[in-house]
Amino acid sequence: MATNDTQNTGSTQVTGAIEAGYADLDSVRTSALSGLVTIRAAKLAMLKREIADAKLVKDTATVESLTPEVASQTLLITALTKETAESATPLPARSDTTSVVHGFVMTSQNGSLVPAANSTVEVYAAGSVGSGTPLAQATTDSSGYYSISVPAAAPGAPAAPQAVVVVMPAAGNVPLVQSMLPLAGNSLSYRQLVVQG
Repeated sequence: MATNDTQNTGSTQVTGAIEAGYADLDSVRTSALSGLVTIRAAKLAMLKREIADAKLVKDTATVESLTPEVASQTLLITALTKETAESATPLPARSDTTSVVHGFVMTSQNGSLVPAANSTVEVYAAGSVGSGTPLAQATTDSSGYYSISVPAAAPGAPAAPQAVVVVMPAAGNVPLVQSMLPLAGNSLSYRQLVVQG
C-alpha cells in the first residue's frame, strides 16, 4: 500500500512534468502505470494464494467469493499493461509533406484485448480499397503498435483527400476497414483498431 509520502512524490512528479511543458509527462505516466501493475500483480498473487489455501480446507464459499475478484484483477492488469505500453511509445515525428496515422491493433481473446502483432495495416485512397494499391502500409510490432506516413495533400489544395485504414490480421482473422480520415500535411491521427478474434 502506498504511503502519503509516495503519493505526494508522484503528484509532485506529475505537476513538475506538466509545468515543464509536458516534455516528460509520458515517462512519468509510464512509471506510475508500471507501479500500478506491480501493485495489482501482488494483489492477484495474494488472492490466488487465498484461493489455494481455501481449496486445501475445502472452503468452497471462500473460493466462490474470491474467484470473481481474481478475474477482475486479471482484466485490470491487462488494461494497465496495455496502457503502460501505449504511454511508453513515443509519438511519431510530423512533417508538412506527410500525414501520419499511428496507433495499436488489438484483438479480443477470452474477453480481453491483446496486441495483434504482425498484422498488416494499409492506408488506401478513398474509393480504392480492394482495387487499388495502398498509399502506404506497416506491420504491427509485438505490442500491436503501427505508424504509417502517407503523402499529404498538396499545399493550397481545396480539400485534403480522404483515406481508409485497413487491417489484415496476421492470424487470418476478418479484415477490418476503419473510418475515413483526412490526409492533411503535418497531421497526426491516432487510431486504435480492434479486429475480430
